[in-house]
Amino acid sequence: MIIELFLGLMLSVIHIFGEDVVDKFRKHSQMKILSFGAGISITYLFLQYLPELYSNVILTNKLIFIYVLLGFILLHLREKYIYQHVEKRRLLFELKEAHSLAFFLYHFALGLIIVKLIQTNIMEGILLFIPILFHTTISNVSLGELHHHIKEHWGIRILLSLAPFAGVIFGIMVEIPDLVYLMLLGFVGGALLYVIVRDVLPSERKGYVEYFLSGTIVYALLIILTWML
Repeated sequence: MIIELFLGLMLSVIHIFGEDVVDKFRKHSQMKILSFGAGISITYLFLQYLPELYSNVILTNKLIFIYVLLGFILLHLREKYIYQHVEKRRLLFELKEAHSLAFFLYHFALGLIIVKLIQTNIMEGILLFIPILFHTTISNVSLGELHHHIKEHWGIRILLSLAPFAGVIFGIMVEIPDLVYLMLLGFVGGALLYVIVRDVLPSERKGYVEYFLSGTIVYALLIILTWML
């Protein structure tokens, strides 16, 4: 219980202060961290998260993969609908509301999954925590850019930031049925894939290939090492 609470609290603290920490790095240093974190995130997704989901699905039903698809397409359709159908003068407001809700629910669900993974295997929970820590810091920057007023409204900022910690507390207090957990695991997997491709991977000419490959190799070796334990 202590480990879950500590990890959830750390993610919430990063949400609150992560942007200030990132601002202390120069722009090229930020991009190096982003590239390294992207390598870690994509490696974790393909070598640990999806295989874990698949191994559980074998014992239940392939229909669980529908939730992976739903997690990905719902995040995509949310933004696509807003950009194509909302009047320009309302666009920023609608994006703010949609992003805030998705931001909270996504990180709340991550808190639940961290609890479940640590209860099963502490190492699996930590392996998830590390890439989430990277892209939580990264998403803090994008959140600050989209919501300029959040810097002045600490109440809203803290409420959004507490999402992973609230998810951890809920996961500790409420026993989640295995089937619901697998549905949640699939949905978050699809959402995680979208977030990594859309927000974490540096686009076009941005980023440092060597740092991306370093993150990939380091985390791949770490994951493979856990397979041998």
